[in-house]
Amino acid sequence: MLFPALLVVVLTYHVYSSLAWTPASPTNSTTAVAEAGLNLTDTSILTLEWYSQGSLRVQVSLASRAKDGTGYAKGAFVNFSEEDVTVATPAVNVSWIAFIDCDRNATGASLETDIISLAKSKGAGAALLYSQTSTTCILDPVYRSWDPVLDVYTTQSATSSRLMDTQFRQITLSAEPLVDYDPERFEYHSGNITAVIQGTSPISLGYIIATLEPRNDTGMSGGTVGGDSGAGTGNGTTGSSTQSDSSTTQPGPSSIQSSSSGDQSDSSAVPSAQSSFCAVLIAVVFYALSERLFS
Repeated sequence: MLFPALLVVVLTYHVYSSLAWTPASPTNSTTAVAEAGLNLTDTSILTLEWYSQGSLRVQVSLASRAKDGTGYAKGAFVNFSEEDVTVATPAVNVSWIAFIDCDRNATGASLETDIISLAKSKGAGAALLYSQTSTTCILDPVYRSWDPVLDVYTTQSATSSRLMDTQFRQITLSAEPLVDYDPERFEYHSGNITAVIQGTSPISLGYIIATLEPRNDTGMSGGTVGGDSGAGTGNGTTGSSTQSDSSTTQPGPSSIQSSSSGDQSDSSAVPSAQSSFCAVLIAVVFYALSERLFS
Protein backbone atom coordinates (compact mmCIF):
# COMPACT_ATOMS: atom_id res chain seq x y z
CA MET A 1 0.00 0.00 0.00
CA LEU A 2 3.00 2.28 0.25
CA PHE A 3 3.29 2.99 -3.47
CA PRO A 4 -0.37 3.99 -4.06
CA ALA A 5 -0.31 6.27 -1.03
CA LEU A 6 2.91 7.95 -2.14
CA LEU A 7 1.43 8.34 -5.62
CA VAL A 8 -1.54 10.16 -4.08
CA VAL A 9 0.88 12.46 -2.26
CA VAL A 10 2.80 13.28 -5.42
CA LEU A 11 -0.27 13.81 -7.60
CA THR A 12 -2.04 15.93 -4.98
CA TYR A 13 0.99 18.14 -4.52
CA HIS A 14 1.39 18.50 -8.27
CA VAL A 15 -2.22 19.63 -8.70
CA TYR A 16 -1.91 22.20 -5.95
CA SER A 17 1.45 23.53 -7.08
CA SER A 18 0.72 23.80 -10.81
CA LEU A 19 -1.05 27.18 -10.59
CA ALA A 20 0.95 30.36 -11.05
CA TRP A 21 0.77 33.20 -8.52
CA THR A 22 0.14 36.84 -9.39
CA PRO A 23 3.05 38.96 -8.09
CA ALA A 24 0.91 42.07 -7.68
CA SER A 25 -1.90 43.40 -5.53
CA PRO A 26 -4.56 46.12 -5.83
CA THR A 27 -4.17 49.33 -3.87
CA ASN A 28 -5.76 52.71 -3.17
CA SER A 29 -2.77 53.90 -1.15
CA THR A 30 -0.54 56.74 -2.34
CA THR A 31 2.14 55.49 0.05
CA ALA A 32 2.16 52.02 -1.51
CA VAL A 33 2.21 53.54 -5.00
CA ALA A 34 5.22 55.70 -4.11
CA GLU A 35 7.09 52.83 -2.44
CA ALA A 36 6.55 50.69 -5.53
CA GLY A 37 8.02 53.43 -7.71
CA LEU A 38 4.85 53.62 -9.76
CA ASN A 39 4.08 56.83 -11.63
CA LEU A 40 0.34 57.40 -11.93
CA THR A 41 0.94 60.55 -13.96
CA ASP A 42 2.67 58.46 -16.62
CA THR A 43 1.23 59.27 -20.04
CA SER A 44 1.89 55.90 -21.65
CA ILE A 45 -1.01 54.89 -23.89
CA LEU A 46 -2.95 51.68 -24.47
CA THR A 47 -4.93 51.60 -27.70
CA LEU A 48 -7.51 48.88 -28.30
CA GLU A 49 -8.92 48.28 -31.78
CA TRP A 50 -11.59 45.89 -33.03
CA TYR A 51 -13.79 45.29 -36.06
CA SER A 52 -15.17 47.47 -37.54
CA GLN A 53 -13.12 50.61 -36.87
CA GLY A 54 -13.81 50.49 -33.13
CA SER A 55 -11.12 51.87 -30.84
CA LEU A 56 -10.34 52.90 -27.28
CA ARG A 57 -7.36 54.92 -25.97
CA VAL A 58 -6.55 54.83 -22.26
CA GLN A 59 -3.64 56.21 -20.26
CA VAL A 60 -1.61 53.55 -18.38
CA SER A 61 1.55 53.38 -16.27
CA LEU A 62 4.72 51.41 -16.95
CA ALA A 63 5.33 49.42 -13.76
CA SER A 64 8.34 47.38 -14.85
CA ARG A 65 10.47 47.21 -17.96
CA ALA A 66 12.21 44.04 -19.09
CA LYS A 67 15.98 44.13 -19.34
CA ASP A 68 15.79 44.06 -23.13
CA GLY A 69 12.35 45.69 -23.37
CA THR A 70 11.44 48.88 -25.23
CA GLY A 71 8.06 49.40 -23.59
CA TYR A 72 6.36 49.08 -26.99
CA ALA A 73 4.17 46.09 -27.78
CA LYS A 74 1.39 45.23 -30.22
CA GLY A 75 -0.70 42.09 -30.45
CA ALA A 76 -3.97 40.36 -29.64
CA PHE A 77 -5.45 41.50 -26.31
CA VAL A 78 -6.59 38.55 -24.16
CA ASN A 79 -7.46 37.75 -20.56
CA PHE A 80 -4.75 35.67 -18.91
CA SER A 81 -5.54 33.82 -15.69
CA GLU A 82 -3.58 31.42 -13.49
CA GLU A 83 -6.79 29.43 -13.11
CA ASP A 84 -7.07 28.78 -16.86
CA VAL A 85 -3.43 28.42 -17.93
CA THR A 86 -0.73 26.16 -16.49
CA VAL A 87 2.85 25.31 -17.44
CA ALA A 88 1.41 22.45 -19.53
CA THR A 89 -0.74 24.76 -21.70
CA PRO A 90 0.82 25.14 -25.18
CA ALA A 91 2.50 28.37 -26.20
CA VAL A 92 1.49 30.28 -29.35
CA ASN A 93 3.49 31.93 -32.13
CA VAL A 94 1.17 34.92 -32.44
CA SER A 95 1.99 38.30 -30.90
CA TRP A 96 -0.29 39.01 -27.92
CA ILE A 97 -0.62 41.08 -24.72
CA ALA A 98 -1.75 39.58 -21.41
CA PHE A 99 -4.57 41.32 -19.51
CA ILE A 100 -4.08 40.16 -15.90
CA ASP A 101 -6.44 40.71 -12.97
CA CYS A 102 -4.47 41.62 -9.83
CA ASP A 103 -7.58 41.40 -7.62
CA ARG A 104 -7.24 37.68 -7.18
CA ASN A 105 -4.75 34.86 -6.74
CA ALA A 106 -5.58 31.22 -7.36
CA THR A 107 -6.01 29.10 -4.23
CA GLY A 108 -2.96 26.88 -3.75
CA ALA A 109 -0.88 28.84 -6.27
CA SER A 110 2.77 27.86 -6.52
CA LEU A 111 5.54 30.29 -5.62
CA GLU A 112 7.71 28.57 -8.22
CA THR A 113 5.84 30.09 -11.17
CA ASP A 114 4.49 33.63 -11.42
CA ILE A 115 1.77 34.64 -13.87
CA ILE A 116 3.99 37.17 -15.69
CA SER A 117 6.75 34.63 -16.36
CA LEU A 118 4.05 32.16 -17.40
CA ALA A 119 2.67 34.68 -19.90
CA LYS A 120 6.18 35.21 -21.27
CA SER A 121 6.61 31.46 -21.71
CA LYS A 122 3.39 31.36 -23.76
CA GLY A 123 4.65 34.07 -26.12
CA ALA A 124 3.25 37.30 -24.62
CA GLY A 125 4.97 40.51 -25.67
CA ALA A 126 3.84 42.51 -22.61
CA ALA A 127 1.42 42.39 -19.68
CA LEU A 128 -1.19 44.84 -18.42
CA LEU A 129 -2.27 44.51 -14.78
CA TYR A 130 -5.69 45.79 -13.79
CA SER A 131 -8.03 46.06 -10.81
CA GLN A 132 -11.78 46.61 -10.91
CA THR A 133 -11.91 47.32 -7.17
CA SER A 134 -8.94 49.65 -6.60
CA THR A 135 -7.10 52.48 -8.28
CA THR A 136 -4.14 50.49 -9.52
CA CYS A 137 -1.93 47.42 -9.08
CA ILE A 138 1.52 47.38 -7.51
CA LEU A 139 4.12 44.72 -8.11
CA ASP A 140 5.26 42.61 -5.18
CA PRO A 141 8.63 43.69 -3.68
CA VAL A 142 10.02 40.19 -4.22
CA TYR A 143 9.11 40.29 -7.89
CA ARG A 144 10.57 43.78 -8.25
CA SER A 145 13.90 42.44 -6.98
CA TRP A 146 14.09 39.97 -9.88
CA ASP A 147 15.18 40.69 -13.46
CA PRO A 148 11.88 41.47 -15.23
CA VAL A 149 11.03 39.13 -18.09
CA LEU A 150 8.29 41.29 -19.62
CA ASP A 151 7.35 44.93 -19.89
CA VAL A 152 4.54 45.27 -17.34
CA TYR A 153 1.96 48.07 -17.34
CA THR A 154 -0.85 48.81 -14.92
CA THR A 155 -4.11 50.73 -15.20
CA GLN A 156 -4.60 54.06 -13.42
CA SER A 157 -8.18 53.71 -12.18
CA ALA A 158 -10.84 51.08 -11.58
CA THR A 159 -13.04 52.95 -14.06
CA SER A 160 -10.56 52.58 -16.89
CA SER A 161 -10.07 48.89 -15.98
CA ARG A 162 -13.78 48.23 -16.27
CA LEU A 163 -13.92 50.17 -19.53
CA MET A 164 -11.18 47.99 -21.03
CA ASP A 165 -12.80 44.79 -19.80
CA THR A 166 -16.18 45.65 -21.32
CA GLN A 167 -14.65 45.94 -24.80
CA PHE A 168 -14.55 42.14 -25.01
CA ARG A 169 -18.31 42.38 -25.56
CA GLN A 170 -17.50 43.79 -28.97
CA ILE A 171 -16.29 40.37 -30.15
CA THR A 172 -18.22 37.78 -28.12
CA LEU A 173 -20.89 37.28 -30.79
CA SER A 174 -18.35 36.51 -33.52
CA ALA A 175 -17.13 33.05 -34.54
CA GLU A 176 -14.39 31.71 -32.23
CA PRO A 177 -14.00 34.95 -30.19
CA LEU A 178 -10.51 35.32 -28.74
CA VAL A 179 -11.33 36.60 -25.24
CA ASP A 180 -9.20 34.35 -23.01
CA TYR A 181 -5.89 32.65 -23.68
CA ASP A 182 -6.81 29.71 -25.90
CA PRO A 183 -4.18 28.13 -28.21
CA GLU A 184 -6.84 26.74 -30.55
CA ARG A 185 -8.53 30.12 -31.03
CA PHE A 186 -5.14 31.78 -31.46
CA GLU A 187 -4.50 29.30 -34.26
CA TYR A 188 -7.89 30.12 -35.80
CA HIS A 189 -7.10 33.87 -35.92
CA SER A 190 -3.29 33.70 -36.28
CA GLY A 191 -3.08 34.64 -39.95
CA ASN A 192 -5.38 37.65 -39.56
CA ILE A 193 -3.70 38.90 -36.37
CA THR A 194 -0.23 38.65 -37.92
CA ALA A 195 -1.40 40.51 -41.03
CA VAL A 196 -2.87 43.33 -38.91
CA ILE A 197 0.35 43.70 -36.92
CA GLN A 198 2.39 43.77 -40.13
CA GLY A 199 0.03 46.40 -41.54
CA THR A 200 -1.01 44.32 -44.55
CA SER A 201 -4.63 43.73 -43.59
CA PRO A 202 -7.44 45.50 -41.68
CA ILE A 203 -8.82 44.04 -38.43
CA SER A 204 -11.39 41.29 -38.90
CA LEU A 205 -14.03 39.84 -36.59
CA GLY A 206 -13.23 37.89 -33.44
CA TYR A 207 -10.31 39.55 -31.65
CA ILE A 208 -9.02 42.82 -30.19
CA ILE A 209 -5.66 44.33 -31.15
CA ALA A 210 -3.80 46.19 -28.39
CA THR A 211 -0.90 48.62 -28.74
CA LEU A 212 1.16 49.77 -25.75
CA GLU A 213 3.25 52.91 -26.24
CA PRO A 214 5.56 54.18 -23.47
CA ARG A 215 5.64 57.90 -22.75
CA ASN A 216 7.10 59.79 -19.81
CA ASP A 217 7.67 56.49 -18.03
CA THR A 218 10.64 57.55 -15.88
CA GLY A 219 10.48 58.97 -12.40
CA MET A 220 8.17 58.41 -9.48
CA SER A 221 4.87 60.02 -8.70
CA GLY A 222 5.86 60.77 -5.11
CA GLY A 223 2.29 60.19 -4.02
CA THR A 224 0.81 62.72 -6.44
CA VAL A 225 -1.87 61.10 -8.51
CA GLY A 226 -3.02 62.29 -11.90
CA GLY A 227 -6.13 61.28 -13.80
CA ASP A 228 -5.92 59.05 -16.84
CA SER A 229 -7.51 59.99 -20.10
CA GLY A 230 -9.38 57.75 -22.44
CA ALA A 231 -11.57 58.00 -25.47
CA GLY A 232 -13.37 55.27 -27.32
CA THR A 233 -15.08 55.20 -30.66
CA GLY A 234 -16.89 52.44 -32.43
CA ASN A 235 -19.17 52.04 -35.40
CA GLY A 236 -19.14 48.26 -35.64
CA THR A 237 -21.48 45.70 -34.16
CA THR A 238 -22.53 47.82 -31.22
CA GLY A 239 -23.24 51.00 -33.14
CA SER A 240 -21.52 54.36 -32.99
CA SER A 241 -20.36 55.53 -29.60
CA THR A 242 -17.97 58.01 -28.06
CA GLN A 243 -16.79 58.40 -24.47
CA SER A 244 -15.31 61.69 -23.35
CA ASP A 245 -12.20 61.90 -21.15
CA SER A 246 -13.99 63.36 -18.16
CA SER A 247 -16.86 60.89 -18.11
CA THR A 248 -15.11 57.57 -18.65
CA THR A 249 -11.69 57.23 -17.11
CA GLN A 250 -11.08 60.06 -14.72
CA PRO A 251 -10.57 58.46 -11.29
CA GLY A 252 -11.78 61.53 -9.42
CA PRO A 253 -10.47 62.92 -6.13
CA SER A 254 -11.89 60.11 -4.01
CA SER A 255 -10.62 57.15 -6.03
CA ILE A 256 -7.26 57.05 -4.27
CA GLN A 257 -6.77 57.49 -0.56
CA SER A 258 -3.83 58.94 1.31
CA SER A 259 -1.99 56.90 3.88
CA SER A 260 -3.44 59.04 6.66
CA SER A 261 -6.84 57.47 6.09
CA GLY A 262 -5.47 53.96 6.23
CA ASP A 263 -3.79 51.80 3.61
CA GLN A 264 -6.48 49.36 2.73
CA SER A 265 -4.61 47.13 0.31
CA ASP A 266 -0.98 48.14 0.12
CA SER A 267 0.41 44.75 1.00
CA SER A 268 1.39 42.33 -1.73
CA ALA A 269 -0.77 39.37 -2.60
CA VAL A 270 1.87 36.70 -2.14
CA PRO A 271 0.33 33.27 -1.52
CA SER A 272 2.04 31.06 1.03
CA ALA A 273 2.84 27.39 0.70
CA GLN A 274 0.22 26.50 3.31
CA SER A 275 -2.26 25.12 0.77
CA SER A 276 0.32 22.76 -0.69
CA PHE A 277 1.39 21.67 2.79
CA CYS A 278 -2.22 20.92 3.71
CA ALA A 279 -2.63 18.86 0.56
CA VAL A 280 0.41 16.77 1.45
CA LEU A 281 -0.81 16.39 5.03
CA ILE A 282 -4.20 15.15 3.82
CA ALA A 283 -2.52 12.62 1.56
CA VAL A 284 -0.36 11.35 4.43
CA VAL A 285 -3.45 10.91 6.61
CA PHE A 286 -5.10 9.03 3.76
CA TYR A 287 -2.06 6.75 3.57
CA ALA A 288 -2.18 6.06 7.32
CA LEU A 289 -5.88 5.19 7.17
CA SER A 290 -5.36 2.90 4.18
CA GLU A 291 -2.60 1.06 6.04
CA ARG A 292 -4.90 0.52 8.99
CA LEU A 293 -7.87 -0.59 6.86
CA PHE A 294 -5.99 -3.02 4.64
CA SER A 295 -3.38 -4.39 7.03
